Amino acid sequence: MRDHAIGSYGAVAIALSLLIKATALAALLDDEHVIPVMVAAGALSRAAPVVLAAWLPYARVGSGTGSSLTRGGHGRAALAAGLALAIACVVSAADAAILAACAASFLLLLGLGFRRWLAGVTGDTLGAAIEVVELAVLVGAVALIDAG
Repeated sequence: MRDHAIGSYGAVAIALSLLIKATALAALLDDEHVIPVMVAAGALSRAAPVVLAAWLPYARVGSGTGSSLTRGGHGRAALAAGLALAIACVVSAADAAILAACAASFLLLLGLGFRRWLAGVTGDTLGAAIEVVELAVLVGAVALIDAG
């Protein structure tokens, strides 16, 4: 993971992520929910690495880009999660609980996967968590609009 080259799997992951985001945002644009959902997705996804870093230890020996977050503690994680939820509630009141549940579900799955795979988190996994949680919230918002 310290290699600066992303490789073919990384390139495919970036392309799929951008494609899914563009498709979700286009669907939300048709229903005029795009700005509130983008703000909620941004807030919820940016809280994800803080929560993961408080929950799991740093997986590498020594220091790295993610090690400073793992020293933050549970208070910082609670503050980040509470602030993200408050922002989601303000901008997307009716759907905030469901969007937060999407974010929390994927965060739990990622945390369990990182614990099993690496026995903790690294800077790369924390960055990946932001992207995955943001995608989950955007796709969850599209599903809400399609269901309603």
